[in-house]
Amino acid sequence: MRLDTTESLRSSDIDELSQAVGRSLCPVRLRPSAPLWARVTSRRLLNVSLTRLYFDTDVRIELDRQRQFFAVQIPIAGSAVVRSGTRRVRTAPGRGSVTAPAQPWSVLWSAGCEQWVVRIDAAALKLHLCDLLGRPLPRPLAFDPVLDLTSGRGRTVYDNLAFMATQLNRTDSMFTDSVMAVANLEQGLMTGLLLAAGSNYRDLLDAPGAATSSRVVSEIVTLIESHPEAPHTIAELARAHGVSVRSLERAFRRDLGASPSAYLRQVRLRRAREVLLASATDAVTVGQVARRLGFVHPGRFALLYRRTFGETPSATLRG
Repeated sequence: MRLDTTESLRSSDIDELSQAVGRSLCPVRLRPSAPLWARVTSRRLLNVSLTRLYFDTDVRIELDRQRQFFAVQIPIAGSAVVRSGTRRVRTAPGRGSVTAPAQPWSVLWSAGCEQWVVRIDAAALKLHLCDLLGRPLPRPLAFDPVLDLTSGRGRTVYDNLAFMATQLNRTDSMFTDSVMAVANLEQGLMTGLLLAAGSNYRDLLDAPGAATSSRVVSEIVTLIESHPEAPHTIAELARAHGVSVRSLERAFRRDLGASPSAYLRQVRLRRAREVLLASATDAVTVGQVARRLGFVHPGRFALLYRRTFGETPSATLRG
């Protein structure tokens, strides 16, 4: 599956621009104050879409209230006024917004404003929050509409978005072809948002929580060691064992001195070395071994391999 759904448009045609924004977010109505020129760049992934918008004149954007996603606006330049329900938020660099599903939503963009609009499917975000907490949600998720992007956590959200945009624009990135890699990327963005934004679950997310037993860690280690090639995600491993992602992360660091993802990576590297040592040069390629074990970016695999074992994977294969 190739996750290459990037769309880029520069236009002054209202209908064309509305359709481009609608394909990434949802049906919209653009109401400019004067003839406009705009840029729209969008990328639809699994449960997240990224849309970068620029308008050269004041324009109002109105969206359907029946949408089923959370929208995060992260300004790059200029300012905008976001109206969601009864709340009104002015966004500018360093100050973003979060709007909830099923509420009237409109945005007045000032001339020269440029922003990222991140669309996160509501069902996916709520499921991810359940995974982080290790329990069902007793009440609907509700955010404070103001997102501070200058604090440590808020800045991390901004930096994660910049990283996503950079990686998704690379033709040789692992995020071009790997559903598993994209899923992990989306989960990182959702975790960052939940930890950075004010919400009715923020206190629970910051609370220590119950400790995960060493028995659970041992069971997951056995699973990883037995099937390192499987498309494991930390959220799925935690869910399958009835623990929260945060608790599982802490337990792995407590028992093994590494995060679950780092441990999985090391097991895959070790298994790749075993395969390369046991294979003839005309029977397998380094790329085949890397992909079989979940390394979808050959350059990244080679770098990690050399750092771990002190030689390139091709040198290991040659014996």
